Amino acid sequence: MVKCKCFFKLLLCGIVSFNQWSATEQNTEEILIQKIGLNSKEPLLFEPGERFEYSNCGYNLLGYIIETITRKSYQEVLEEKIFKPLNMQNSGYYRHKTVLKNRSSGYSNNFIDYKNSNYFDFSNAYASGAIYSTVDDMFLFDQALYSEKLLPKSLLDLAFSKQVADKEYGGYYGYGWEIIEKPIGNSDSKIETISHSGSLPDYCAVFTRIPSTQTTIIILGNTGRAWLNAITQSTLAILNNETYNLPKKSVAKALFNAINEGGIEFGKIEFKNLLAENSYYVDENEMNVLSYVFLQEDKAETSASVLELAIEQFPNSFNLYDSYGEVLLNLGEKEKAIENYKKSIELNPDNKHGIEVLKELGVE
Repeated sequence: MVKCKCFFKLLLCGIVSFNQWSATEQNTEEILIQKIGLNSKEPLLFEPGERFEYSNCGYNLLGYIIETITRKSYQEVLEEKIFKPLNMQNSGYYRHKTVLKNRSSGYSNNFIDYKNSNYFDFSNAYASGAIYSTVDDMFLFDQALYSEKLLPKSLLDLAFSKQVADKEYGGYYGYGWEIIEKPIGNSDSKIETISHSGSLPDYCAVFTRIPSTQTTIIILGNTGRAWLNAITQSTLAILNNETYNLPKKSVAKALFNAINEGGIEFGKIEFKNLLAENSYYVDENEMNVLSYVFLQEDKAETSASVLELAIEQFPNSFNLYDSYGEVLLNLGEKEKAIENYKKSIELNPDNKHGIEVLKELGVE
């Protein structure tokens, strides 16, 4: 049982607007302003309908609209309108104190190893994510969307239609749904999907519907970092008899193990060997994280060596030069550190951290 990013908020708004819009005479706007501290005089980011930008605050606003119209809690409306009618027995509004059978534990993953999650009360996410569910229950929800159990077809069609272009990620946004052509494996083919993804600290989810075949890919994860979109892409290939790439292993993680096993020189040899293998990938951010893992273990020299290997692979990464400067300062190599901070700023003039450190070192 995994906590999910909520896929139900706008569907609920459709339900209450269709059935109960006249249920209250209260001034909704005034209640919303009082309850979540909105300032109605704040300027809009853009004119409604002009473009799309996801906002947790916007979904929480929808939650308060639901409560205002129905005069019930968001949790009660979820139960009455979705979970009970669809017999979703393992789904609900998350409450930290409630004991849930088979509740999953969350894990943080820094690409190198796993750790237990810190404490988070996910009920604070409210209408932007405070829901737990299972793959089986989410499939019940998916199948209901092909019927009129939750909403009349006219409103479902409206929710799944292309309302506004998503210029950042491509495709379009409907009412609570991403409408986008996703690649099928490693082929040149694509297929139109209706989907949404989301994450909370150390949990993530991707829910992908393929209307043309009425198939669905539901992936719920309990780690902070997981390649759910890549898994979805490969699963689409399997469903459509196309080819796909097998997951590759992390060079950074293998390097971490090699250094711990035989020291940095052994690690350097392994690093070069792994780069020649097609079953491994090297990632700039992972190498940067690895360097800080060793720095936190008071192994600054090893940290510096890792960054040197990373910079060889990513010579235009301002962030790696910035990190290298920090490690060099830790080693007392001030002049070399200044040189790397300057390189970082040369690559990214907006690197405020590098500029501030150089000023502290007396360099304008």
